[in-house]
Amino acid sequence: MMNRSHSTIALTGGIAAGKSAVTRILAEQGVAIINADAVAKL
Repeated sequence: MMNRSHSTIALTGGIAAGKSAVTRILAEQGVAIINADAVAKL
């Protein structure tokens, strides 16, 4: 059995703080992204 661990990261910041840029970089590395703003609008 494989022991898999994971981390949860919450990315916050003000306007033009670079949140979208960091999110894009993480997504390019294969990190799963959950956009809380998009989920809240469902």
